Amino acid sequence: DHSSEGVDVRSSSPTHSRRDSISSVRSSSSDTSITSTSTTATAMDAQHLLECEDVEYYLLFSEEAGGDHSLRGGVVDALVAFAASGRPLNKHEADRLYSEAFLLTYRTFISPQDLVKKLVRRHAAFSQEEGSIRHHTISLLIMVITELRRPRNGGNELNEDMLNTLLDLVFKLISAGDVKLGMLLRQNIYHQITATEDPSEVTPSELMRRYQANKGNTDITKFKALQLAQQMALIDSSFFKIVDVHEILHWSIHSSEDDSPNLAAFTEHFNNVSNWCRTRLLESDKESEREKVARKLVKVMGHLRKMGDFSSLLAILSALDCAAVSRMPWSKSLQQSLEEHRRLMDNTQSFKYFRQTVADAMKNPPCIPYLGLVLQDLTFLHIGNAKFLDERKTEVNFFLRWRQFTLLNRVRECLNKQHLYSYAWDKSILTTFGGFKDYLGEEELYQRSLQLKPRGS
Repeated sequence: DHSSEGVDVRSSSPTHSRRDSISSVRSSSSDTSITSTSTTATAMDAQHLLECEDVEYYLLFSEEAGGDHSLRGGVVDALVAFAASGRPLNKHEADRLYSEAFLLTYRTFISPQDLVKKLVRRHAAFSQEEGSIRHHTISLLIMVITELRRPRNGGNELNEDMLNTLLDLVFKLISAGDVKLGMLLRQNIYHQITATEDPSEVTPSELMRRYQANKGNTDITKFKALQLAQQMALIDSSFFKIVDVHEILHWSIHSSEDDSPNLAAFTEHFNNVSNWCRTRLLESDKESEREKVARKLVKVMGHLRKMGDFSSLLAILSALDCAAVSRMPWSKSLQQSLEEHRRLMDNTQSFKYFRQTVADAMKNPPCIPYLGLVLQDLTFLHIGNAKFLDERKTEVNFFLRWRQFTLLNRVRECLNKQHLYSYAWDKSILTTFGGFKDYLGEEELYQRSLQLKPRGS
């Protein structure tokens, strides 16, 4: 349950009534009241927020019991200016994460191109000041540039117009004597322009294709379950670690594979593993041989759980629970050994047990979460929450973005620990896997199941 997660804001400043645009928000909430806070007593012209040092008057807060406040949203320019201010609302960790939440979610309410223009404008307004705002603005701008999406992760956001705007700023910074900031900005721009994929680096999809072409015997029973699990975790990690969190957020909103290529490849791999396991489970004509394969896969699941790889774990579980496989006469002992894994995906209380299991695994990295559930949660957030707090669609609902960030930040923490999967590659096992591409289609698989166990038998 993420409903209680948000930015915790305390302010000693007096509260003021806001514009009529938020009256409907205030009246629609039974538990909280929406207010704005300002450290100055004068209202500011909303048309010039980027030139204002203090924009808290144009940020919306909800007042909770005990006098606490949480940031709910505000007009776009106020959110941009606040992200570039370098001033947390208080000393709490949640507020220090505001800029990170902004960077991860801003594309849902402003394009990277427009954000860059606004930050350049804000810097220009304070370029002659001695304060830190111009430095914080450049710092945020550099972070925006660093996280621009490139073709390899579903985008090409550094267009010619943005490039010209940034190079013009570099020239102004150096001309004004801010050589260090100018060179730092130039360095980041240059990296974005010249960054290319290492041609010697084999992508996980290419690795799977290579072993598909050189596939060998598909008998997995000749290997130890631990060895199989280690190779599956290594493959999953190679797919997972190149997924960009922006791809996940984009997919949850637009369901576009074209703009989320690495996430699409990881999803395809999950399906391939599941289909491959289903086929192996029904491959032999002998019941005893099929039982051996099933027992091996159950043991593999146990090791994957200990390794924190919930992707292949659930891919195997879905194979064992599919209609074509589950109708087969498996032994009672095998069914019992499957129960704990099936309990993992009990949907009671929105998969509470599974969520807790994954949360515990994240405390002991590495971990590969099941992204299907993350996407489901993000999709529900997108569908079930207003994107703006007013009818004119000028007040961005940042609390929604904070909840999106909270989910994605957990995934990012997992991404940062993938180097801990340090097992050695085993070519004999990879050859046996054959890229997980050798499997029967759904209809063929069910026909095979009927061949082994006719209806009514």
